Amino acid sequence: MGSVPIVETSGLDSLYNKFPCIIVESFDQINIDLLNNYIHDNEKLNNIEQYLIIGNLNEIIDLKKSVSYQTNINILCDNIRYSS
Repeated sequence: MGSVPIVETSGLDSLYNKFPCIIVESFDQINIDLLNNYIHDNEKLNNIEQYLIIGNLNEIIDLKKSVSYQTNINILCDNIRYSS
């Protein structure tokens, strides 16, 4: 954290433009002036959580586990009911 990726221009520029990164034509362009003139864009920082689900991954996994667990409980209860 606290770093800014530097990427070469490509077909992914429209994606990269949504996030805090520096896009260059060539890595040869990287110099101290380029780095010193970079301005952090808080809106782009906020896009990280909006577009990437990494922060919510545990919640998604837990939800799937609980749904799967509940499904298994329901099947077990149905089997017990029908076998009685």
